Amino acid sequence: MKLSLSLVVILALAAGLAGFKLTDSSPEWEASAVYTVAPKTTGTQLAYIDIQAANLFIDVVRSWVLVAPTREELNQRYPGTYLSDLPHLSMQTFALQVIGPRSDAAKQGLLLADGVLQRELDRYNHSGQMTQYSAYRGDVAVSKVVRHPEFNGVLAGLITLIIGVFFVLLLNYYQKVYAHRR
Repeated sequence: MKLSLSLVVILALAAGLAGFKLTDSSPEWEASAVYTVAPKTTGTQLAYIDIQAANLFIDVVRSWVLVAPTREELNQRYPGTYLSDLPHLSMQTFALQVIGPRSDAAKQGLLLADGVLQRELDRYNHSGQMTQYSAYRGDVAVSKVVRHPEFNGVLAGLITLIIGVFFVLLLNYYQKVYAHRR
């Protein structure tokens, strides 16, 4: 049992070191903005169903921005930049995030994705659909993406240690319980 636990500890240290070394530490920047999608109807014309439809319309907006041609154009104009997923923040808001190797590339990439979004929204609104929408963008925030390789190393080592100890204890249990069958 002591030998098995020693092997588990060595394996956990190796996994921790691998987690530390394999964490990408190249500097990246994230440009993000929060969007609110709202129906263009106001006052007494505004119905609750329009607000509910705005929640579903966010998925349509996401499909416009996350398509391959937008991703390719973004990477061609600003090499190394890419779109992050567009998470829902609430019923009518979502975040648009672009990550790039420089702060200006990330911000320009976000503005390019914003242009695609606004162009497609304008095309949709002119298509004769019953409910028209607006997508209001908040301020563009640019921040450095901070990675923590030490946390990844500790987490990889800890997970390996927990799983390894579990298997050692499980094998030890079966050896004791079924030792009389030998």
